Amino acid sequence: MQKDKPLTRLYKAIAADIIKKAMIQSYEWEKEKQTAPSLLLQVHDELLFEVSEKEFLVYANSLKSIMEGVIKLSVPLVVDVFKGNNWGALRPVAS
Repeated sequence: MQKDKPLTRLYKAIAADIIKKAMIQSYEWEKEKQTAPSLLLQVHDELLFEVSEKEFLVYANSLKSIMEGVIKLSVPLVVDVFKGNNWGALRPVAS
């Protein structure tokens, strides 16, 4: 089992780099769009944004595209979008 730990650490480090790059690119997109930063929270590989109902679709589609394109892999990097008024009320949004 000990041999798996270095490999697991490598995967976690790569995942952390991917989410960090996604956060930077989403911030740059918001800056370019001249909106206030809306990222509230990062938990592992999840990002929580606060967005008005009026702007939800623009944000959801743009941020999904940014996050899925943050790195090119041999397999697709799939991003799921959820919506809700609080953490417990989050529900998947059809893409």
